[in-house]
Amino acid sequence: MRNDYYEAPWKRLGPVQSPALPEPPAGSPRTPVTEEDKVRRTPYVRQRTSGRRQGRRRSGVLGFLLFFALILGMTGSIFAVRELPLFQLPGGQDRWFPGGDTPWGFGGDGSDGDQWHFGQDDWVDLLEKTSIRSFPAGAQVTLELCPESGETLAPVEIYEKVNPSIVGVRTTGTLGISTGTGIILTSDGYIVTNAHVVAGGQRADVLFPNNALVAASLVGYDRETDLAVLKIKAADLPAVRFGDSSVLRVGEPAYAIGNPLGEELRGTMTDGIISAIDRSVSARNGSMSLIQTTAALNPGNSGGALVNAAGEVIGITNMKMMSEEETIEGLGFAIPSTLVKDVAEQIISTGRYAGAPMLGVTVQNHFDEDNTPDGAQVVSVEPGLGAELAGVLPGEVIVSANATAVTCVDDLLKAKQGLKLGEELVLELRSGEDVRTVTVIMMSTRQAEEG
Repeated sequence: MRNDYYEAPWKRLGPVQSPALPEPPAGSPRTPVTEEDKVRRTPYVRQRTSGRRQGRRRSGVLGFLLFFALILGMTGSIFAVRELPLFQLPGGQDRWFPGGDTPWGFGGDGSDGDQWHFGQDDWVDLLEKTSIRSFPAGAQVTLELCPESGETLAPVEIYEKVNPSIVGVRTTGTLGISTGTGIILTSDGYIVTNAHVVAGGQRADVLFPNNALVAASLVGYDRETDLAVLKIKAADLPAVRFGDSSVLRVGEPAYAIGNPLGEELRGTMTDGIISAIDRSVSARNGSMSLIQTTAALNPGNSGGALVNAAGEVIGITNMKMMSEEETIEGLGFAIPSTLVKDVAEQIISTGRYAGAPMLGVTVQNHFDEDNTPDGAQVVSVEPGLGAELAGVLPGEVIVSANATAVTCVDDLLKAKQGLKLGEELVLELRSGEDVRTVTVIMMSTRQAEEG
């Protein structure tokens, strides 16, 4: 869902043909042609005259010169008016943004290009050809997820709060120029976007609301989650505030802010609601669990913000449903902020995402003789993950996790929430009248595959 450009070829127009002189009807007497008629009927040749005709010619030339001067004046005013207060960022926001490495403009030379689009799966192959200059990992960044506050802002307040943290991302590669959206993670220049926005790129630039275009380096990307982190040299940038996507409810208002159809329409906000939570969407890069929204998304919105009523980013927009045969509207998707936090932190720290920490079991609620829930029963165990390595068996009932009672599946989910890779979860298992304790190390499927 990124937007792509290539330079349009020149189209030459053929020479303008002069209209042919009409022939008299057949059989009509021919009128002798005088020398004056020859001069008058010859295309693009003017007759030298004196008196009134000469005055009209001079008036025509003078009118043309005045018109040309007017055009020049209007062109100059377009550039001059950009400096007027009307075109400045509100509230002195211009102080937040750095100066640019190159002037802003499509393709770096200010010229527009024709748009082209690739299939939604092509970026997976292009990702391996990405050669954007790298930035070393190793920094420790913690992204805070703001708890649900119940605060409701007006749409104009949401836009003024979030838009300064939204930037354009331009990727230049062998196929041309692609444009997308990014979000400022930290005040010192870490920016998150979609992996498919940078796929196949040889250079990346970040475009700020004040038209500054700054060269960026690539910290890392993850194909399965479609996320990437860029880094620019900057300080005191307006970092965005993230909300907690795990507390979202269907029907809540949602706003998308990004750059639909490219940089000319950057900073566009659309509104809608949360249509679904944990929607499983399959693509060539794997199956993703995404937030579904009715907020309008278009190519170029990729990497932009999905925002709640409190002006907090609860997702990174990355795709929409499209069809060549049917009209599809209001089916957009975003990566949940809880996943964005884990992926971005790991990429900044290690340069890669090792995967989500998993227990490695499928469970269901278990009920006692009185039909009261009394635990989470193990239905199946994933091979190679922590639960299997710890000896957890199908049919056993989990009744405690890290010394907290488990009476249902939700209790188990809460107990493992927030655990990171390598951390331990102590489970108490019941089978019949027997009870035993095991220690499970949180692992990811990637770790299991890598051995």
